[in-house]
Amino acid sequence: MSSHHFVKEGQEPALLILDAPAFDVAGPLLEWAPLVVVVQPALDDVLLWNIKIDAVLAKEINVKDLSTKLAGQAPLTMLAYTPDESPLINALYFLIRNKQNAVNIFSENASEAIAISEKFADQIQVNVIDGTLKWSAIVSGHFEKWMAARTIVFLKEGARQQSIDFKGLKKVDDHYESVVDGMVSLESECLFWVGSSHVVES
Repeated sequence: MSSHHFVKEGQEPALLILDAPAFDVAGPLLEWAPLVVVVQPALDDVLLWNIKIDAVLAKEINVKDLSTKLAGQAPLTMLAYTPDESPLINALYFLIRNKQNAVNIFSENASEAIAISEKFADQIQVNVIDGTLKWSAIVSGHFEKWMAARTIVFLKEGARQQSIDFKGLKKVDDHYESVVDGMVSLESECLFWVGSSHVVES
């Protein structure tokens, strides 16, 4: 078992797994020993990765059985939620209480995860990864990054009738592409989301 269970101070984005991706997708994000939080439906898949899990969110009725099953993961935080509660909201509250600065959320339903986590984006930097795209909340309304020519970027507005000004990008079908090698910038009066190919940067 990889030993990333030393004290974590919130510098690296926590990893919140709602739906387990293939290990080769998650693996690079585990290299920096993030705090790992797993929601019960993804638990069996994540246990196959043979990594240290820090917290598990489960329905109240399952907590006792899971505590026994996960004895080998100690120390472990067990968090319970009721059927009418959102595990994602519970997890975000837990991460904020634990002073995490940022979180990478694995979810097969990126739109739902974005809609829920957007309410917390002023308290914790949120990235939502669906296995193909990584969506990042731009709370400041300002995004700037160097990109190679023809890099594909997706935009998701955080508010209706939102105006986003962009430089160095052109609209192509349902996405944008960087025009040349160089800096691109996006500006808006409020939060928006930038989606890019999920390639973990070293």
